[in-house]
Amino acid sequence: MSWSNWMGRQSLRERGLAVVVAGVVVAVLGTAINWPASAQSTGLAARKGSGISTTKHNLGSSGTGNNTIAAGTGAAASPSTEICVFCHTPHAAEVARGPLWNRLAGTATITPYTSATLTGGTVSGGMGTALTPGSVSLACLSCHDGTQAMNTLINAPGSNGYNAGGAAFGTLVSGAGLITGVAKIGGDLTNDHPIGMKYAGGRADTVQEVGGYVQFTKGTINATDAWWVDTDTIGRTGAPAADSSRQKTDMWLYARTGTTDTAYVECASCHDPHTDNALFLRIPNTYSSVCLSCHIK
Repeated sequence: MSWSNWMGRQSLRERGLAVVVAGVVVAVLGTAINWPASAQSTGLAARKGSGISTTKHNLGSSGTGNNTIAAGTGAAASPSTEICVFCHTPHAAEVARGPLWNRLAGTATITPYTSATLTGGTVSGGMGTALTPGSVSLACLSCHDGTQAMNTLINAPGSNGYNAGGAAFGTLVSGAGLITGVAKIGGDLTNDHPIGMKYAGGRADTVQEVGGYVQFTKGTINATDAWWVDTDTIGRTGAPAADSSRQKTDMWLYARTGTTDTAYVECASCHDPHTDNALFLRIPNTYSSVCLSCHIK
């Protein structure tokens, strides 16, 4: 057999092998391409039965709380089943209050917590007073001060939904849609755990335990200082191993504009608005685990 004939046959064999391999690859990849779609729908269905969708922070028509909107109301292109829109919007957000925030600030007059033993705020006449709540707490209070309806949004979903002054989206099942009961914090914060104060009274981390507080962890997230109290080592059942990274189950501390030297306690230090834990606590409060995450008693 000549060299050219042998090469020709080899070429045919290789081309045939390539076709077979390509067919296998297509078959495998075709199956792989189908899996994510199936997995995605399965995962979405699973998420509908857990997380924020099952809590009172789901204000859509699938929600279980008192302040939900009626099915079939809202913009035609945006059904009442939406969940995230009641706090967040991907466009035209009020960024001064929270991440992509979709609500106006509450209008209640704030009266901070005051105590003779409070440190980490301001002191006058022997009394310590917490500072005005930080932006993350003001985001919470845009609902929990009870001054505006739950469905008052800056940017409702669908076309032409933007209103800088806020407007109602959909029809609320409960009518007025204002928070009531103990969930209505209002503006009087004198009978609530203080927020807007320095953690551990502003003590340096090396002496926080002496003052009766668990020492916070300081790290850097996205090139920005961050602080949190690590809850991994407080003896909770099922607690993960201790680590040096901030988790949703840690107690988060917050910076304030113009300050870089310490960390502040805010509403979201103890609460995670997206969890399905009771009372939106970052960890279950079994054996007072939330309290004892920070306080040494």
